Amino acid sequence: MPASAGGRAGIARTPRSAMPTRLLTLLTLLQTRPRWSATDLCSRLEITGRTLRRDIERLRGLDYPIESVTGRAGGYRLTAGRNLPPLVLDNEEAVAISVALGGLGAQLPALSDGVERVQLKLDQLLPAGLRDRVSALRDSVAAPAIAPRPEVDPELLIMIGRCCRDHQVLAFDYAGRSRAGAQRRRTEPHQLIMLRGYWYLVAHDQDRRDWRTFRLDRISLARAAHDHFAARQLDVANFIRERFSQAEYAHTAQLRVGASADRVRSRIWGTLPGAVTATDDDHCEVRLSADSVDLVVQYAAVVLALDVPVELIASGPVADRLRGLSAKVL
Repeated sequence: MPASAGGRAGIARTPRSAMPTRLLTLLTLLQTRPRWSATDLCSRLEITGRTLRRDIERLRGLDYPIESVTGRAGGYRLTAGRNLPPLVLDNEEAVAISVALGGLGAQLPALSDGVERVQLKLDQLLPAGLRDRVSALRDSVAAPAIAPRPEVDPELLIMIGRCCRDHQVLAFDYAGRSRAGAQRRRTEPHQLIMLRGYWYLVAHDQDRRDWRTFRLDRISLARAAHDHFAARQLDVANFIRERFSQAEYAHTAQLRVGASADRVRSRIWGTLPGAVTATDDDHCEVRLSADSVDLVVQYAAVVLALDVPVELIASGPVADRLRGLSAKVL
C-alpha cells in the first residue's frame, strides 16, 4: 500500500468522519497510562505522526491538559488541569461508579445532591442495555439501615484525608464521651474509617504518645499544621477490633455461654461491640458494650438464640429490654 502524503508506509488516510471516534479513542488511551510514546499511539490508532499531532492539538483546544514528553522515544501524557474536562469511561468503569455512588449519599448526606446529579448524568448517557443492567444492580443493592448519625462536613474529611496522605500534623479540639469539655489534641493522622455509621480518624496522639481513635462529629476547629511526621506502621483492622472490644460505654452486658468461642463468633456479623473470649473448649464469655441499648440487645439476642445455656449479667436498661423481648416471644 502506498504511503500517504507526509505519512508512513502502510497507513492510508483516515476519513474525516472518523475523527470524532478517533479523538475519543485517543483520549481513552491517554487516560489508561501515565505516558504513551508517539509510536505506540500511532500504531494503536493506525494513523500517521502528523495526524496524531493534529489530534493532540484538537484535544488541547478542548481544554485537555496534554504534555509532550521529550526523550529518545518521545510521547504524550494527560496531566491534571485547573478545570475538570469531560471524562471518558468504558462500560465496566461506568457500572463501578454508578453502583459505588449508591451508598455514598447515605454516608455523606451533605453530598447527596451532588451524588444525585452525577447519577442522573450517567443514566442519561449510558446505552439502553447498560443502563438497564446498572439500574437492576443499583436498585437491588442496599446498605443496612442504621439510625441517623451526626453529619460530617465533607471539607473536614478532605482536610483530614490530605493530612493522612501527606503525613502532616493535624490539630483540633475534641469533645470526648464524657462531654466534660473539648481538649486540644495534636495528632499524626493515619487513616479514616467508617464504622456503624460513624466516621473515625485513627491517629497517633503526640501528647499521649499512643494511638487513638477520634469520632469526626466530635472534632472542631481542625487545622493542618506546617510540620510533618515520619509515617508509622499500624495494623488498622486489628487495632480497631481490639480498641472497640476493650472500650467501656454507657451500656454493658456480660454473657457466660455454654458454647465454644468459634461457634459464637460464626454467628456474629460485622464488627462486634465487644469481645468473645474462650474459657475452655466448650465455653466462652461474651462482653458487649455500647452507647446504644439497641446495639447491645441485638448482639445479646444473637448469642441467646444459640439455644445453649447462657448466664447474663447486664446493666438495667439492657436487662429490662431483654426481659421485655422474652415476654413478647412467650
